[in-house]
Amino acid sequence: MLFRSVTSLLEGSLLVSAEETDRAGNTLSVSHVVTYDTNTRIISIDTPIAGDDVINDAEQSAVTISGRGEPGALIDIQVQDSIGEIRAQSVVVSASGSWTSEFDLTGLEAGLLSITASETVGGNTVVASHEVILSPNTGAVTIDTPLSGDNLINSVEQNEVFLSGTSQLSGEVTLSASDGVQTISLVAVVDQSGAWNAIMDVSSLDDGPITFIVADTDQVGNEELDVAIATLTTAPPLITVNTPLFEDDMINLAESTNAQVSGTGTPGDNIVVSISDGTTTVEETVTVPASGIWEISADVTSLNDGELVVAGSASDDAGNVSSLVSTVTLDTSAPIVTLTTPIAGDNIVNGAEEEQFGVSGTGEAGASILVTFTDGDNSVTFTSAVDNNGSWNINAANIETLEEGPISVSVEATDSAGNTGNASPHTITHSTEAPAITINSPIAGDDIINDAEDEAVTISGTSTPGMILTVSVDDGEFTINSVITVPASGTWTNVVDVSSLDDGQLTVTASGIDVAGNLASTSRPVEQIGRASCRERV
Repeated sequence: MLFRSVTSLLEGSLLVSAEETDRAGNTLSVSHVVTYDTNTRIISIDTPIAGDDVINDAEQSAVTISGRGEPGALIDIQVQDSIGEIRAQSVVVSASGSWTSEFDLTGLEAGLLSITASETVGGNTVVASHEVILSPNTGAVTIDTPLSGDNLINSVEQNEVFLSGTSQLSGEVTLSASDGVQTISLVAVVDQSGAWNAIMDVSSLDDGPITFIVADTDQVGNEELDVAIATLTTAPPLITVNTPLFEDDMINLAESTNAQVSGTGTPGDNIVVSISDGTTTVEETVTVPASGIWEISADVTSLNDGELVVAGSASDDAGNVSSLVSTVTLDTSAPIVTLTTPIAGDNIVNGAEEEQFGVSGTGEAGASILVTFTDGDNSVTFTSAVDNNGSWNINAANIETLEEGPISVSVEATDSAGNTGNASPHTITHSTEAPAITINSPIAGDDIINDAEDEAVTISGTSTPGMILTVSVDDGEFTINSVITVPASGTWTNVVDVSSLDDGQLTVTASGIDVAGNLASTSRPVEQIGRASCRERV
């Protein structure tokens, strides 16, 4: 190789010729034109690339590479990773001598990247090079869902919302929660296993959707985040209970198997009603229907009589709870009631008594009393109330509309709880018909009593066996009475001495009261003759 200095020649096109002659005298010549240009060519790459010569995950899809070069020159740019994959672009240098190009380096091998920029002017090629590090995100950050178990944060949970998740980027994550107007944030530590957790108080935020964001950045600036949305709902659910409970704040025996509680609430909310005697509790649950009106039925027969606590609570989907508490009385004991007998003194109501006779007894103070008399087809009722001394009475019972014969008497007591009790059944007799009494005639054979007959006048007739009769004979001024009992045959006879009475018309009367107390009487006239009108009477 032969070197020659061309410094003495003018810049521009040069003809380079070479001639060779061999031993035999043969000659061969060649020539070539080159450009002689002694001006220095400059090309450079602006650094640092991406601000720090580290290309992170967020930057790798749009990496700007720029530099300086010969105006108008074509710059060839190559980016090559450690396994030989190349991304290449060409760009023309601007009139000001600057060039720029944007590369998508997604997919290249992470690690060292070699960047070269070359230009060729006048046959001279110059190259600039630079190295950067490609560090796309190799980790992730997560937040566990659902938040609070159901993505609903209620009034109890709002003060301590538990958040957790993972991160592979750094040793701490930043948490934020926003209602769209206000934002709160905190930092949580990531443990060696990559897990993090924190408790956040979101009570200062408004009810509605809350956006939770967990963010983390690795050491080269790669940032990752995860988002979860939950609803903050802290308003207490609506609940009303219709009062008085069980219509009178008392549960009686009849109601105890089906004690009903009702009210209003928000459709879809759960209503729990508990009824407790302090030892045992009965609980019923219902979902408020679309009408907003709810009702439960509870069997409280397992509870002890006395005061009961009735608690009604409403819970919504978020777990917010509203409660109402009342007390009622469970009284399942039937009131005790008695009927004083005999009624009307002898359990027989006669004609004189039927329109007004007394009935009485004892019972539970405050209980209402219903007395019913029935002949089997028709009934009459009377009411009373038990006084503070435990007594009741009806002063003017009237059974005149009932048939003659046996009358059933029932007494029912109803206490303040609505429980009913009954006295032992009782039967009386309704007997108002006057007994039949007859006097046989004629008396003394001809209804005339003469002097021979007047000391032993036989008077006879018929009546009810066993009835006590008073047989009287009077002359208008004086009366002679005899008392007899009607024999079993129903025929009675009485011998009367009327000798002490004045001559003239006498009135013979037979009267009596039957076992029911009904009074009957019958009379007939006779004539007495043969005695002086003024006779000494003893």
